[in-house]
Amino acid sequence: MGPLVLMILGFLLSQALSSDMQDVSYMSVEHNVTGVLGEEVYLHCVYTGDDTENMLFATWSESASKKKLAGYFGTTRYVTDGFSAPATAHNLTVRMQVLSVKAEGRYTCEFVTPERHVTDQVSLTVLVRPDVTIQVKEETENNTHYQSVSCFAANAKPAPQISWEINGGPPSGAIFSVQTESTRHGNGTVDLTSTLRFPTHLNDDSTVVCVVQHPALLKPRRTTALMQTFVAPDVTMETSLVVGPGADGGGIETLWVVNCTARGGRPQPKIAWILPEGENTLPYEATSGDGTFFSSVTLPAGGHEGDNVTCVVSHPKLTKVAERTLTLPTYYLSSVRLFNLSVNSSSREDMDVEVESVLLEEGEAGMAFRLEVQGSVPSYQTKCTKDGSSLPHGVELMNGVLSFRGPVAVRYAGHYECQAAFYKHKASAHLNVSVNPDIQTPIPVAPSIKVKTWPELDSVIIECAATGAVPAPNVSWSLPPGLTAEIARNTSSSDNGSVSATSTVSLPACLPEEHTLFCLVEHLLFEDPESREITLPACARPDIKVQSSIVWHEGMAHAKVECRVESVRPRASISWCVEDHNGTGRGVELQGGEDLTAEDGEGLEVVMGVLQLPLVDYQGMDVVCVVTHPSLLEMERRVAQLQAAAPPEIHVLLMENRNSSLLRAECAYSSEAENANITWLLPDNSTAVNVVLSLAIEGSKFKASASYEFTLASHEGSALTCLIQPTHGPVQRRVVQVRQYYISTLKVMNETTCVRGDGITVHRLVLQEHLTHQRVLLKIHGNLPYSQITCSRTDGSAVPPVREISPLTGALEFPWAVSKMDAGQYVCRASYHHHSASVYILVEVTSEEAQHLAFVSICFSSAVAITLILIIALCVLCKRHVHPSNKERRKNRESIATLTSLMHDPRSPELKKSALPGVKGHHYAELVSIVLVEKTTV
Repeated sequence: MGPLVLMILGFLLSQALSSDMQDVSYMSVEHNVTGVLGEEVYLHCVYTGDDTENMLFATWSESASKKKLAGYFGTTRYVTDGFSAPATAHNLTVRMQVLSVKAEGRYTCEFVTPERHVTDQVSLTVLVRPDVTIQVKEETENNTHYQSVSCFAANAKPAPQISWEINGGPPSGAIFSVQTESTRHGNGTVDLTSTLRFPTHLNDDSTVVCVVQHPALLKPRRTTALMQTFVAPDVTMETSLVVGPGADGGGIETLWVVNCTARGGRPQPKIAWILPEGENTLPYEATSGDGTFFSSVTLPAGGHEGDNVTCVVSHPKLTKVAERTLTLPTYYLSSVRLFNLSVNSSSREDMDVEVESVLLEEGEAGMAFRLEVQGSVPSYQTKCTKDGSSLPHGVELMNGVLSFRGPVAVRYAGHYECQAAFYKHKASAHLNVSVNPDIQTPIPVAPSIKVKTWPELDSVIIECAATGAVPAPNVSWSLPPGLTAEIARNTSSSDNGSVSATSTVSLPACLPEEHTLFCLVEHLLFEDPESREITLPACARPDIKVQSSIVWHEGMAHAKVECRVESVRPRASISWCVEDHNGTGRGVELQGGEDLTAEDGEGLEVVMGVLQLPLVDYQGMDVVCVVTHPSLLEMERRVAQLQAAAPPEIHVLLMENRNSSLLRAECAYSSEAENANITWLLPDNSTAVNVVLSLAIEGSKFKASASYEFTLASHEGSALTCLIQPTHGPVQRRVVQVRQYYISTLKVMNETTCVRGDGITVHRLVLQEHLTHQRVLLKIHGNLPYSQITCSRTDGSAVPPVREISPLTGALEFPWAVSKMDAGQYVCRASYHHHSASVYILVEVTSEEAQHLAFVSICFSSAVAITLILIIALCVLCKRHVHPSNKERRKNRESIATLTSLMHDPRSPELKKSALPGVKGHHYAELVSIVLVEKTTV
């Protein structure tokens, strides 16, 4: 068994040493292959030699990482994900699924036979089809409407080509501009963006086509975008006359409505008006379903006679604005005449005679007169007055007829003027009416006295009325001292000759004290004046509440003081002042003022005064709300004390997450008065970038934090400085020190023997076959807080994960029953960020039978060696007693030299080097043979 293993090892060594003398004439390889991401590609490799039946192994592997992908070991076939199985050991043609851009590279095809070892490489180029999208954007620049079409060809490899087509050809003329931008990613793909921009009113094509060309596309990809186009409108103008109620609701008003219509325009045109001087009318605008745009203005018909009204239409398709002008007509009003419509008229001719004066008798039936207006005005308003005042009771103007209802009263007598008016056009007619009175002696009648009270805005009105008296009564007021009021008197007569007198007094609605006043009525039938007593109660005092809170504004904490006053009408007024604890006051301008917030169902009014003061400047002071109200003899004061703000809190700490390769330095700031800007300074005094800021207001506190994530290698052993700049205070500095770490060694805690070779030390470890849960204990020597330990085998086979026992101790545990398959060379690595250390372990698996056999062999070999040594020693002693001759002594020396040479290692220096421990592969015991030759002479 041993010599056979040595022969195979020597053959493999000879093949490795002769790898530099490859002969690619025994291979058929397609060297350059192109594949598309997401599709399949074939890698062709065929062995053309004649020794295919004894193929030792044939494999595909990555040229850079030497990772085995597919092939044969002897007659055993193997494949990895993404590769199909090769047909035979001498035809390694495989089908490869291109799953990533990283698949691009060189792949090695290798054949090993007992006679030769040949390799060659295939270069795979990966193409990535672009993802094409298109987007249309509209914008207005310098009153010009532009459209931009952006065509995006993303994640392509190699870079695609983008072109544009309009109406079957490329964009032409100076109106089109094309801008191209590209972005290259780390995986080799490219994003290409092409933007076509043009003014909308200069392009009449409604579609734009983006054409993308790429080696991975069988034909160019064409994407169409719909564009907006402009159409010039058709402009017309017309006017109409409408009659409606006046603006003040006091009559009929005639209006001109001027319409300007723009039909078929796209986009919607803009319509402006040039109106007569001094006219400020907001136009009415509307759009119909067929795209017709209307704009109209309304003007008083009589206020703009003969004026021009111009409609101005602007549109991107019009080289200049379109104007349409209309001239409003002019009017006149010539005369107004009165004609008698009385039934006492004897003929039609009497009704057509103009009347200027008339004599009436008191008590007779009524009379009517018709108004006739002559002129060109479209409408007019009529009004009649008597002696420059309104018409008396019983005389009215309705539908152009002035009527005197019977029986005729003396009050009808006077000069009447009836006027027709249309804005500035006016005409009048005059009528003198005389009434002969029916004289009667009046009978004295005592008045009826009534007192009525009602509230108004901020006052209370008390009316004292003496009605139905003959002759007229006299009404007056008796007010208490110190109370001032407004008094108004009025007298009126009725049809039966009685007279009524009223007197009203206006007092403040709210009085601080109770008052009593009297109404006095004097008359012919009263010996003493009649009086009526009215008592006015005192107003309820206002309810005043003050509360304060903290609000934040423009980075500073403000004390918000609210003063709420609930009172009867009128509402109270609020003013403010700020006082120190020693009573010194200084005025503060009111921010926010007074706000009338509500009026409840009981007629109470609520006034809210709000004052905001910077807490930094006014902390610890007293804010006074001063309330003034008619129910108060003196001003009321309410005090709110501002609490002093606590000093700001600053915390700096360094944190680490085992699931991340980054460390995080965090600086936190908290203040009740003002905010702050937080920055991180690096050891070279530069400002850190990629800092995550967090700002928040929690309750009355402002909280800010700045987190800076970095790799340990960038700042290890250095100091990071946090700068806190408050809004008004001095700059604060906090320093956090990044510790310097190291890993000295990664040691195997099991009992091992060390073997050195090729510059490395290999720890030889023996495991017991068929036993489970055997462990290899590993310990890290260094100042790390924790570390990650991973192990792998040099032949790439699976290794159980390393279980962590403590932050710096781990165990490579074999949970299954250990077998010969677990023997081999292992490499375990401890890593902490950029620090690492490795240890090489040679695991050997032995059984109890092998241990017993080795023990017996060692004992037997030791016994034989001791026996040989004793025989040699006896022979030497016997030779010395015989006294040989010189010739015999020379022969003995030659025999001893021959024996000595045989006891040395007969192998060559190259074979000795290959047997050193620590190299990859199996290790075998050295075999040395000692031959004893004994010559005797008879």
